[in-house]
Amino acid sequence: MHSTFVLMLDLLAASVGAWLVYNISTYGRREKGLPPGPPTSFLVGNILEIPPKRAFHKLVEWAREYGEIYSIKFGHKTTVVLNSPTAVQAVMEKGSRVTQDRPTMWLFDQYLYDHDHLIFSSVPHKVNQLRRVFATFLNQTTAQKYVPIQEAESCQLLYEIMVGPDSFFTGVKRLTISLMFSLSYGVRAPKIDSPLPSLFYEAVDMINELLADVSALLDFVPLLRILPGWMVNWRKRTDRMNAQEKRLTSELMEGVFARRKSDTSTNSFMEQILDNPEEFGLSDNMMHTLPLLILQAGADTTACAILSVLLLLVGQDEVLKNAHAELDSVIGRDRLPTVADMEHLPYIGAIIKESERLRPTNPLGFPHAASEDQMYGGYLVPAGATIMVNTWALGHDPQNFPDPERFFPERWLDPSVEHADTWPFGVGRRVCPGMYLAKNSVAIVISRLLWAFDIKKKVDPSAGNPIEVDTLDYAEGIVLCPNKFEADFVLRSKEHGDTIKHELRGAIPLLETYEFGMAQSDLEYVEQMRRAV
Repeated sequence: MHSTFVLMLDLLAASVGAWLVYNISTYGRREKGLPPGPPTSFLVGNILEIPPKRAFHKLVEWAREYGEIYSIKFGHKTTVVLNSPTAVQAVMEKGSRVTQDRPTMWLFDQYLYDHDHLIFSSVPHKVNQLRRVFATFLNQTTAQKYVPIQEAESCQLLYEIMVGPDSFFTGVKRLTISLMFSLSYGVRAPKIDSPLPSLFYEAVDMINELLADVSALLDFVPLLRILPGWMVNWRKRTDRMNAQEKRLTSELMEGVFARRKSDTSTNSFMEQILDNPEEFGLSDNMMHTLPLLILQAGADTTACAILSVLLLLVGQDEVLKNAHAELDSVIGRDRLPTVADMEHLPYIGAIIKESERLRPTNPLGFPHAASEDQMYGGYLVPAGATIMVNTWALGHDPQNFPDPERFFPERWLDPSVEHADTWPFGVGRRVCPGMYLAKNSVAIVISRLLWAFDIKKKVDPSAGNPIEVDTLDYAEGIVLCPNKFEADFVLRSKEHGDTIKHELRGAIPLLETYEFGMAQSDLEYVEQMRRAV
């Protein structure tokens, strides 16, 4: 009996040992049936081959080698990368029922936001609840109600660039954060260095840093999550960022409560949620994360999209000439372009599409996760795999876009050419809920800047030579955004300047409705500007 028991223990130990040896030996390897991909290394898979910056360039390189679908390994985890419109349609659109989930990003999904952040959440019922709220505020019909404040904010941008051309970069960022503050909380931001925008952009910088060097590490080495704070610094950094976000939303909510008491409501998103708690049913944590997402996606992403267009336009004399000709023909000099004009401005629309193709704000999309096994092209996309849509590769495929590195808006004007979708706002059931608002913002700002200004290369005052711009000089974070660049915005005529002043004067009453409770320095700034016009 004793010998039998010992034998059983020996067999059990041998089985467990064999199981451990097998699993350790295969850790990081590509399993049978997966799409092909680059050779893997023991334990780590392909981790060491992914550069810390501009990883999408490496993934495009692999797309050229392995085709429309390939797989890479991060330790034992599988990531499937889609590189063609056909693959994206099949896996993400037709198969959206089983590819709508998000992979778990422990730091952001669980530790920071408790599954209550729409971008990061991996909990389906919370995702559905948050999407319903976004659909209320940001659907295609409702987005049209925000056009007046979008156009009003653009008038200030035009005026500030007219009197100080070097302000274009910060001016675009100010406009987008001011718009999102106004819609979400009912207060605008007339200066980029106002207290609230400063808090917001400091928090964005902290998020980008955590995404760059902490988030993936905590997913790959879970042990780091439980080590005490004195041994690792990620917890201190994360808590500092969380405190910054809560300070921002707390100060913004104080303004909401003050406006409700003083009967100066702007019907902001947060006011509507407070007025209809049963309809929305948001937890306290969702009340914190929901507007944060609107600010993060609506302000930063839109600003980066606009700045990418401007970066690509610097010194593009022929493109600018064509744009000016179209605007002069359709709009004239005595009014500004509007959203309603865009259907009559195909070349302006083509410029925006070409920028979205060439410099997508999210070159690898936001990752999805497969909840069930799925087959494509004879390959397995296994349950639990992360799925990435290689947006950069889609827009740079020479088969669909000849001479893909060239900025050539005319490619979008030929009705005989049906261009492949590049999905700049995401794909499947997790498409960006704010895309209609974002599209309107980009259309308004780009059409009006092109109407008002010629965009030239800045001239070095000491050498007298034009300063070249690097159209690949981008900062990486939640989105791909141009680093600050030099450009000279030259007013096209005195008549254009007079129209800008006239339109800004007309926008003042609407802007004033969002100025209750602004900081004293902000009030002084807008008063000084309005006296000048």
